[in-house]
Amino acid sequence: MARRGGGFYNPTSMRVTLNTRKPVERITREDLRAFPVWTFATNEEGIKGRDESWIRPLKTKVLAGDYEDTLLVAAEFRTPRAEAYEGFMSVWVDEVYAGALVGNHGYLPLPHELPARQRKEILRAVKAGKRDFFPLRYRLKVLFRGGRRPREGLVP
Repeated sequence: MARRGGGFYNPTSMRVTLNTRKPVERITREDLRAFPVWTFATNEEGIKGRDESWIRPLKTKVLAGDYEDTLLVAAEFRTPRAEAYEGFMSVWVDEVYAGALVGNHGYLPLPHELPARQRKEILRAVKAGKRDFFPLRYRLKVLFRGGRRPREGLVP
C-alpha cells in the first residue's frame, strides 16, 4: 500500500463510478488522496462532452507495469528548501516522467523538458524564486510491484 501522511491509502474502499471522471486539468489533491492512480478514459471519448483529456481513477495499490495507457500517479514534491507540494507524475510501464502540481495554485504541468517560459509561470504561481523551487524532488505515493520503497526522482 502507498503511504499517506502517517497512514496508508486504501483506494479499494472508495467507489469508482462515472461521476469520478474529469478532465485532467481539474484533478485535485483530494482526488489524488482518494485515488492515487488515474488513467486516461480513452474508451469513454464517445460520451457527450468528453474528449481525450478525461481521466478516471483505478482501484489499485500497486503499479504492475501491465497497463496499456499512461498512468497518473500521486506524488509528493519537495523544493530545495523542503517546502512540500502535491501532484502526480506520469508512469508508463516502469518509466516515470512529466507530471503536474495541483493545489491552491491550480494545475501546473511539469513537462520533462521544462521551457523557460513555463518555468517562470510555475514560479510566479507558487510565488517562489528559481533557486528556491528547482530542482523539484518527487516521491510516488504508490509502489511498483516488488518494490520496497516508492520511486523517487528529480524534475530539473
